Amino acid sequence: MAWSRGRRLVDESGRPLRADEIAVGSMTPAFAEGVDKKRLDAALIVVRLHEHDLELPRDRSGWAPSGILAFSKICTHAGCAVSMFRYPLYAPHTSKPALVCPCHYSTFDPAAGGKVIFGPAGRPLPQLPVAVDERGELRAAGPMSGAVGPSWWGVDE
Repeated sequence: MAWSRGRRLVDESGRPLRADEIAVGSMTPAFAEGVDKKRLDAALIVVRLHEHDLELPRDRSGWAPSGILAFSKICTHAGCAVSMFRYPLYAPHTSKPALVCPCHYSTFDPAAGGKVIFGPAGRPLPQLPVAVDERGELRAAGPMSGAVGPSWWGVDE
């Protein structure tokens, strides 16, 4: 398992991600420190929303310190990389923030815990609970909310 409580979130060069470097409206790739970056379960997308916009499930109330959220980068539809982040600049005439997979346009609501809001994905994008340590670095506060990868992985014929 790539993610467990205390593991740091790092960038592609292995530098720890700091909470004060994640801007509201930004998307940053992240990886599990010390885990092979080629492992699909090691890759994340980190986004930051305004805290007042969060609509996380009640059991995830502490998972997004200062509005910082982390999700698996692997789409739950076909296993493509979720690589687009839609962030509205002129509310209320635009859609709410969303993570989008460019392969089949599955669209996920980060404010609602990765809930599917459009497209063929059959389940939410797995979310990683995040904590900020005493140095301001991002760490996993526990395991992912669900299995990483497309819904059909693990299905027996």
